[in-house]
Amino acid sequence: MLHALILACASGTTTTPPLAPTPEPPPTQQATPAALSSVEYHFQDASVPPPYHRSITIRVSLDSVDYVIDSYGDVVAEAHAPGSQATLDQAIAAYQAAGFALLPPSTEPECTGGTSQSVKVKQGSLIAFSGTLSDCGASETGLTGDMKGFAQAIKALAPEPTDPSL
Repeated sequence: MLHALILACASGTTTTPPLAPTPEPPPTQQATPAALSSVEYHFQDASVPPPYHRSITIRVSLDSVDYVIDSYGDVVAEAHAPGSQATLDQAIAAYQAAGFALLPPSTEPECTGGTSQSVKVKQGSLIAFSGTLSDCGASETGLTGDMKGFAQAIKALAPEPTDPSL
């Protein structure tokens, strides 16, 4: 036996089995429309006195459609409706049609005041996309896409609350 082992080593043959090929990692999963679970639109009002400051958040999910108006964090009006797959599909379609893309950070000096509009799309608890379009001093930064069309489409899906203080 020792003689066979010496001959095997001398001839360059081994009895070690070849290594198994390394499995390739699974492909990176992109959020598909069917996997998206919520679409959110947020309008952040400019810094104005509390009686006039109004920010809006509209969130569409399979479970609910929520429309909240707040003034510096205090909810002044809200409306809620049951969600559905059809409503969520419409919100996803509005998001996709808007063609949002993030812009590189602005090199302009920061502007004080102004308004902003944000979009956040989730896949379960993970954020699939998030971006903010800031409008200050007649300059828009942060995001490209059809925010106006997206906002109109999302607002049309939600029950609009009545703000009793206005």
